[in-house]
Amino acid sequence: MVYLMYDIKSIFKISILLSGIIFLTAPWNARSVNAENTESFENSRKSVSLYKRGVRAYKKNMYGEAIEWFEKAIETNEQNPSLYIWLGNSLFNRSDYESSKRAFENALSIKPDHFDAHFSLARIYYLTSEPELALEHMELASGIDPSSRLAQKYLVRLQKQIDADLLLENESNYIFSVSFDGDRNPELRNMVIDILMDAYFAIDYEFDARPDRQISVMLLTKEKFFDITQSPAWSGGVFEGQIKIPVSGYDLDRLKTVLIHEYVHAVIFHLMQNRCPWWLNEGLAQYFSKDEVVNAKKMSRSMELVASQDGIRLAGLPGKISKNAEKAFDSYSLALSATAFLFDDLLTLYQFQDLLTEMGQGKTFEQALEQVSDIDMEEFENQWIDSCSPSSF
Repeated sequence: MVYLMYDIKSIFKISILLSGIIFLTAPWNARSVNAENTESFENSRKSVSLYKRGVRAYKKNMYGEAIEWFEKAIETNEQNPSLYIWLGNSLFNRSDYESSKRAFENALSIKPDHFDAHFSLARIYYLTSEPELALEHMELASGIDPSSRLAQKYLVRLQKQIDADLLLENESNYIFSVSFDGDRNPELRNMVIDILMDAYFAIDYEFDARPDRQISVMLLTKEKFFDITQSPAWSGGVFEGQIKIPVSGYDLDRLKTVLIHEYVHAVIFHLMQNRCPWWLNEGLAQYFSKDEVVNAKKMSRSMELVASQDGIRLAGLPGKISKNAEKAFDSYSLALSATAFLFDDLLTLYQFQDLLTEMGQGKTFEQALEQVSDIDMEEFENQWIDSCSPSSF
């Protein structure tokens, strides 16, 4: 039960910053324009001003505003690929994949060997269940910059996934595409889709949100699962733009729990990409997957941890999960406990939905929480810690 997309996101921040550097040093910059060409000079100066406003909005996670500024900048200078890269990433962070794809394609029409554009198109095609096109653009990105370890890493993983896909059968509806081993698991097809459809409607009710793209689900052997995802040995599934689950030996209850858990990650990713704090992301996935036996153990463990450790803070929980199962269990336990307190004791359903909406629009959890509840992060954590005390029960 691991969420991996944030690893990719951190690299894209670097990529985007590099795009900004290219933008500021591009030949059309006002400093390099012939002063006699007044109209050209004014357009370039205006483009730089609009670009800077877009960057400021982007860095504040105000992606709707950033889109407006970058589109205006493009109107004054249509031939700078970096503007389209910024626009594409802003649209991507709003989960507008089709518009994002067009922006990156526009960048390529100007500069066909643009690494960021090919890399970004690869991730979009991956998310929209088109692995062959994802592989094509990742190969081009890798060829442009052979030193990129990230491109090489995902090139290998994409090829492994495509090789696995060729051996799997597929069942789809308009919401989910499920790939599975038809010879070994013929009974899984309808069962998995039924579980996912129930989750779709149940989470939509709680979150007031649903993905606007088809979600790809791969049911793999354990060997293929760990080979493709490189997950820790204790992992029961991952969401990394697609849901991947090792199905060998699963009973129905366990399968249902894991599918719902990973689907919650998919909804959160749709709402806010990688901006959800790790503890809330994993906490919500555990809370709504409703594994009563395991969750009861985690709630008990969280009480022990809070009682034995001073100064526990949610921001200190790992963004990358330890391969050590015991340490991972402790982190997941605290995440579940804090999320259960938030959902059960602190916020109403409508406040919770407003919280997610505000975060989806770019606010941090801390900002959104204070807006919907007038409670700051420190007070929330203190109340949660107090609720873990045996005297509160």
